[in-house]
Amino acid sequence: ATFRYVIEGGVWEKEEAKKDLREIFVVPDPYVVTNSFETIYELGGTTQRRVDFVNLPPKCTIHIFTASGKKVRTLEHESTVDYGRKSWDLTSDDGPEVAFGIYFFVVDAPDIGSKRGKFALIK
Repeated sequence: ATFRYVIEGGVWEKEEAKKDLREIFVVPDPYVVTNSFETIYELGGTTQRRVDFVNLPPKCTIHIFTASGKKVRTLEHESTVDYGRKSWDLTSDDGPEVAFGIYFFVVDAPDIGSKRGKFALIK
């Protein structure tokens, strides 16, 4: 007797991937000075300030802008684990922490499309 096994891989469907872009969001929103997502450092009791972008496609670029349209940070995401999550440490590309306020983001995913959204950082 001869046995033959066939394993079919997952199929990438562009239209489904475009629909999935609608599921991208930021947590926590609003971010309030400190939140339960942050890790408390043993020394000094301070926390790592951050927000997370979730439900990201496996490969994308996240652009973060102030309400006035100034780009403050660009993040590259390339991962298929952790539920499509990318953390932002609330710093600008120049280094210092950003101010509190309303921020906009654009997620650009090659061959899929883009998603725009907003979130708030509250003191």
